[in-house]
Amino acid sequence: MALASDAAPQALRLSEQEIVKRDWTRIRFGLAIGIMAAGLGAATTILNLYTEFEGIGALDRVPPGQAVLFGIAGALGGFLVGGPASYWLYGVRPTFSLHGRRARRLWVWLLLAVVFVFFYTYVTGGIFLPMARYLFLYLSSVMSVPNVVGRFFDLFTASWLVFGVKNAFFLIGAVPPWPAIGGVVFGPGAWVIDKFSTSSNPRLSKYGPITLATVVSLVAVVFAILGPK
Repeated sequence: MALASDAAPQALRLSEQEIVKRDWTRIRFGLAIGIMAAGLGAATTILNLYTEFEGIGALDRVPPGQAVLFGIAGALGGFLVGGPASYWLYGVRPTFSLHGRRARRLWVWLLLAVVFVFFYTYVTGGIFLPMARYLFLYLSSVMSVPNVVGRFFDLFTASWLVFGVKNAFFLIGAVPPWPAIGGVVFGPGAWVIDKFSTSSNPRLSKYGPITLATVVSLVAVVFAILGPK
């Protein structure tokens, strides 16, 4: 007779049937859009370092350390805006449909790209960009630990609302406006990912979305690091 302690771990494990019920197509789609949004977000933030930012002068070439620091900030903002939203947008499996999921039209994704740019600039400009700037100024010995702690405290109270508006104008107002250009890439890219994800070809549906998202992200980040000519 099995002990109760032996049966307890079994109850916590997912059965094979429950694993199959998981909507992996939806998960892959949300992850793919999140990866692409993270890459475009990182590239956008790095490219904006070529314009003057508060406390940081305009750069002719972005050093690797700054590229990593501000790239992570942009990537976090892009992923947190693009990933969960696209997962929700993809929706649950259709129950009473003979056709299954269908890809959305290109114009829908172009409109969603505008929404993505708006929320990306606000979230990144309000939270992650100031955090990266404070860390950079601290590592550059411009700010002390108490100053950084105070700024972080202000940021996580209500100041992020002000920073969101202020830095959104910085991101959008750059010449050229890199977030808007990123949105132009995001719209068609998300549309193709949607096409891949809803394809009747199982290999394309399984591997296509994340592969394309990774390629777009890497190209965008490499372009940003090398710098616009």
